[in-house]
Amino acid sequence: MPTKVATQPAKLKLKKEDVKGFECKHVVYVEDNRGERHDALIVKELVHLNDGTVVPSLRVIEDFERDFYVTKEGSRKHEFKKQFEDINKLHRYTTTQCNLTRAVARALNSGWVPDIRILARSQYLYGTDINTQAIVKHKYQERFPDCTSLNSVAVGDLEADVVNGHERILSASLTYKERVALFVTKEFLGTIADAERQLHEKFKYYLGDYAEKRKINLEIHIVEDEVDLVCQFVAKAHEWQPDFLAFWNMAYDVPKMLSVLKKAGIDPAEIWSDRRVPPQYRKAEWKPGATMKVTASGRTMSLSLAERWNTFHISAGFYCIDAMCLYQKIRIAGGKDPSYGLDAILQKELGIRKLKFEEASHLVGIGWHIFMQKNYKLEYLIYNIFDCLSIEILDEKNMDMSNKISMLSGPSDYQQFPSQPRRTCNQLHFFALEHGKVIGSTSDKMGQDLDKHVTTTEGWIVTLPTHLVVDNGLYCVKEFPELQTKVRMHVADIDVSAAYPNTEDFLNISSETTYRELSKIEFCSEWERRVIGINLTGGPVNAVEFCRHVYKLPNFSTMAMAYAEDKNKQAVSIDRAA
Repeated sequence: MPTKVATQPAKLKLKKEDVKGFECKHVVYVEDNRGERHDALIVKELVHLNDGTVVPSLRVIEDFERDFYVTKEGSRKHEFKKQFEDINKLHRYTTTQCNLTRAVARALNSGWVPDIRILARSQYLYGTDINTQAIVKHKYQERFPDCTSLNSVAVGDLEADVVNGHERILSASLTYKERVALFVTKEFLGTIADAERQLHEKFKYYLGDYAEKRKINLEIHIVEDEVDLVCQFVAKAHEWQPDFLAFWNMAYDVPKMLSVLKKAGIDPAEIWSDRRVPPQYRKAEWKPGATMKVTASGRTMSLSLAERWNTFHISAGFYCIDAMCLYQKIRIAGGKDPSYGLDAILQKELGIRKLKFEEASHLVGIGWHIFMQKNYKLEYLIYNIFDCLSIEILDEKNMDMSNKISMLSGPSDYQQFPSQPRRTCNQLHFFALEHGKVIGSTSDKMGQDLDKHVTTTEGWIVTLPTHLVVDNGLYCVKEFPELQTKVRMHVADIDVSAAYPNTEDFLNISSETTYRELSKIEFCSEWERRVIGINLTGGPVNAVEFCRHVYKLPNFSTMAMAYAEDKNKQAVSIDRAA
């Protein structure tokens, strides 16, 4: 692992013989904001030197060309899409990402179609699903496999007014290893005398153990207003150049800062973009995560804040990430936590709490914030700092941002992290190329006419019919103790463990390996075929039930009676022989 990190290089002036290799931390794709047919990839990379030092750098790759493939005329003999095709049966084309749709339309001799997924209905198109971010990231990993390091993580947090009703930003903290920067407006400090000295003293009093252990250097920036605060906060993040800039519930902090800049008539892209990025490729685009999802049974479900995946696309050397959402996504298989509030997670993982003060111990929620902003402003600012420090400490334990997200993402960019199928397909793309094949392109209509003859993929998730539910709701309304509600304490959700996608993996199920697919079983209903399909994954445990449904073999009772009768016959035969 690298032992030294240079954090503020103005320009890289390195000798070739000193460079061991390059590591790609993340890639951002941007199109020319002037409306021209150009694009660029903003690559945050680390330059690994032979002496163990790593130097942060930013590389701008303009008009990067990627490949896609179309079946050669002599091999166009298949009616349906293939999952893979031999590369020697394909024509290879190259184009930039922004011109991909046009290039594909020309290669297929199709008219202009604005949607690449519609063009991908062609059974002769391959390799368009992978994006240029994944291609570039994979090239780095393939060429410099020994150049790896943990991600560096800075953490930010805002506090806004809850007393006067204007909800302006009062303070912001930014922490990064031994560096801590506090930004606070003159309006919030008001008439507090010698505020900077007092803040240093209170920081030492409340967080002295952390300051000593982490060798913290505290910077205090007293700014004119919230606009100045946001600009200085972002400028400091650019100066420090971490790999990640994390927030806990980013859906609050980032839109708040964007709103401040827009109200002031400032283009957020100019503030959030690294100055090394050409003006036409500067970008700051907030994309809130989906608030609803559709289940396999067709039901819509609302998603909590922690279940969403918000993305903030910026042309910068750091990637903005929601540490709360990442925490939830990585542990989704273990079930949901009762709360994803920072206080609850800190207590669960570290056995610590957010910073509290005896003077406000009688208060919780918004009342606590009002009391502190009115009466203990300096303590409130130390609380703001510790919110960031605690997230850093949490990541040093669970390594979600410093390690796990990169390991789990592979070549995929972080906006695709919530989609395991997408990440798997990206890895499969490169695996196929290594074996002389190209993966097929996904269209908006992947079904075939033959699909109507097999068991549908809908309706597999079922709930117990209402008329079968036992009326055992709780009597839990204090004012009406005799009223039985529909609220219950204990509910059950039974899933077939690891049926998807593990079953497809170990059985090697795909359209390439499937010669015949079951259409129907004589004397078996649709419902029975579904039961058989589920029980098949259960192996020997469900063998008897499977054979009863399919082969009409006897049930357990009949078999037990037949077995007992057979044993009696054997015993009688032995007695007679004796």
